[in-house]
Amino acid sequence: MITLEDVVEGIENQDEHCHYYYHVRSKSVVRITETEVHYAKSGKDLTHIPKAYQEGVLFARELIKNPVGAFIELPLKSDINGYRFMERFAMSLQEEKVTHALWKVLETHGGLTGFTDKIKEYGIEQKWKTYKKNALRRTCTRVV
Repeated sequence: MITLEDVVEGIENQDEHCHYYYHVRSKSVVRITETEVHYAKSGKDLTHIPKAYQEGVLFARELIKNPVGAFIELPLKSDINGYRFMERFAMSLQEEKVTHALWKVLETHGGLTGFTDKIKEYGIEQKWKTYKKNALRRTCTRVV
């Protein structure tokens, strides 16, 4: 069974050589690397493929044969607009002074660093972490 943590981990760990998918049949998040796709396309028998890649090769073969319907690719971290999360968080705060301070740093170059500094300065780090986690949860729920 899929958990939110599985989805978040998949999103966080993706890069240009490793992709994560929701596998519909097993209802789980699976990782498929470029190496596993290469082996899958080669047609080699699994016994000639290193054990560390065999499970991923099976998933890659299934993905190649059935690219629509069997898998749902998780979004890349860059596809999730973290800046938008920061804007909405700032607007959700009751204290106008804090909202204004956060908006001011978001409007500058290097806003992420300034944002992080400001939430520490105002002692609202935990509030931000909770907000971000819930926003990511809503985004991930829409994915799967």
